[in-house]
Amino acid sequence: MNFRSTLFAIAKRAHRRDANYEIEQIAPRLRSAREAGFEVGLHGSYESVIENSDLSSEVETLRKTTGMKPIGSRQHWLRFDRHDHLFVAVEQAKLAYDTSLGFPDTAGFRNGASFAFPPYDFKNEKPHEFLEIPLVLMDGNIEAAARKSKENAKEIVEEVLRTSRKWGWGGISALWHNPIEPLHVPQEINEIFWDSVRGKDRFGEIWTSAESFLSYCLGRYQRAGLLEGVQIDA
Repeated sequence: MNFRSTLFAIAKRAHRRDANYEIEQIAPRLRSAREAGFEVGLHGSYESVIENSDLSSEVETLRKTTGMKPIGSRQHWLRFDRHDHLFVAVEQAKLAYDTSLGFPDTAGFRNGASFAFPPYDFKNEKPHEFLEIPLVLMDGNIEAAARKSKENAKEIVEEVLRTSRKWGWGGISALWHNPIEPLHVPQEINEIFWDSVRGKDRFGEIWTSAESFLSYCLGRYQRAGLLEGVQIDA
């Protein structure tokens, strides 16, 4: 269907809510996916920000184990305490993007932005040197929102996408844990993903990895004096 995804992998297994795999076990599959054109990003472990304030070591573990240095991250369980703690951890890890800012139980724009943006560093009075890509759709939050509101799940997704098309020019994130099998959500939620992918050409959309998105748009930000220290090779 001519789309590419970012596959986020947990590099450190230290908490019962982390993954049930060791990164060494899935490293061959991740390398294979990379060869097929998919991106491998860091899924920050459960304690990575709140308890440890450390994404840097997990970036290095992923690099050593897979041979690929991630350029972006998303927090496991979308877990962090304060925005500034998350932003500092991302910047210290020298990541080019993050996509942790979304709601776990409802779809939509957590930050009021329908486009990617560099978060502001209030302590140092300057923009951070990475891009935040809003997580506006997730299989779990779509299912939860439909269940609570009694609205049609597909209509919820279409409303979010319509809003993005109207007020943004791209740069939002959609997360499906497993669109192939109904393990995380019912099959009808997975079908919404495939219907949305099939409809992308009608709207002139590109559904791609975060890495590829940055390769398309980084120059636009840098011409505005932002993200000047960010370099990617996608």
